[in-house]
This record gives sequence, C-alpha cells and structure tokens, in this order.
Amino acid sequence: MPTITQNLGQWLKNGAALLLAAGVEHPQLAVEHIAASRLDIPRLELSLQRARGLTASEVETMDADMRRVATHVPLQYVLGSAGFMGHTLEVDGRVLIPRPETEEVVENILAIFDRDPIGDG
Repeated sequence: MPTITQNLGQWLKNGAALLLAAGVEHPQLAVEHIAASRLDIPRLELSLQRARGLTASEVETMDADMRRVATHVPLQYVLGSAGFMGHTLEVDGRVLIPRPETEEVVENILAIFDRDPIGDG
C-alpha cells in the first residue's frame, strides 16, 4: 500500500502560496487544475476531497507541474490540453493556446454565416 505523505487540502494551500509568491496569475485556480487533472477528478469536487491522502508519487507529479507553472510555463502546456468551444485540444509548446477572444471571433463568424451564407447575397 502506498505511503500517504499529505492530504489534498494541504497540497492545494501550499501550492497556491508557492505560485502566489512566484507571481503566477490566479494561483489557486492553477493548483486546482493541476490536482484535478493529475488525480482525474472534476475540479469542482476538490473541495469535497480535501482530506484525501496523497501518495508520494501523486505529490511528486503535481509538484513537478507546479514548479513548471511557477516558472511561467502556461498551465495548458503543463497539462497538455486546452479547452476550445466545448472541445479539448492537445497542446504543447509548438502550438498557440486558444484564447477566449478567439472563441468569440469564431462564434461571430458562425452567426454571420447562419444569417447570410456565402453566395446568397
């Protein structure tokens, strides 16, 4: 049986403090996304599992992710995915991270074509 090193609540608190000290924008949100991704649980359920014990392996993986975010590597690159228009896209340093503004542009273009398709005047 794996040894429990700390609980999830402790890890989230310590991680948010580390990212805050590193000047990361939205540190609490970043550590929540890391934990949810690596523990394979929905982010909104983290508060219900704060007492959950973490194994050394889980802590090591999440700490490595957190250290990368602390050096300002985008969270999406660290996690390897980004959401875009209801889809999950694989991303890494070779691609641009989809931005919310891009979703707005695409939605506006789709709305234009729905009302005025090409070739119909």
